[in-house]
Amino acid sequence: MAAERRTRRGRILVLVLALLALGGGGYLWQQPAARAQLEAAVAHLGGTGGKAEGGRAGAGQQPAVAVLVARSERRDLPVRVEALGTVESMVTVPIRSRVAASVTKVGFADGAVVKEGDLLFVLDARVIDAQIKQAEATLARDKVQLDKAQRDVARYTGLATRNAVSQVQVEDARTTVDVQAATVAQDEANLQSLKVQRSYYEIRSPVTG
Repeated sequence: MAAERRTRRGRILVLVLALLALGGGGYLWQQPAARAQLEAAVAHLGGTGGKAEGGRAGAGQQPAVAVLVARSERRDLPVRVEALGTVESMVTVPIRSRVAASVTKVGFADGAVVKEGDLLFVLDARVIDAQIKQAEATLARDKVQLDKAQRDVARYTGLATRNAVSQVQVEDARTTVDVQAATVAQDEANLQSLKVQRSYYEIRSPVTG
């Protein structure tokens, strides 16, 4: 019995030395199975046979491994690449104002898509609006004077048939009508020019982009 125990101790000692030589003592001590075997060997060398058998039983047990199960599926994975770079537009359209005025409203957001004809900027148009009202009043006044001159021509023509007025007065009245008609035409052209200038105070997109 004593010889068998010495033989067992010798085998355990050889096993311990072999494990230390192969894997290194520090590394094996971190592994649960190897640590259990080392503890069992120390227990056998110390003469505690029961503990050694318990150590060998523990050494035979492997640590539990957690297994996660999930359903496999095929789908696209987002690809995100971060890099430094410069973005340049394919087409660049310079926008310049035809009049000198301050911007009172911006009709788009940075980076937004705009269509051709969309309102981009609104400029301060109070001065041009006042000039348009003045031109409209002048046109209305000259039209009234033209109507009066035309009535004078009709009256003088009737009086001339009765020799109540001279033919010179009739011709002067007709000349006055022609002058007033030219004045009205000039007023209408001036008003149209101001309305065209008024359109410069609304800057619209020339292209879609």
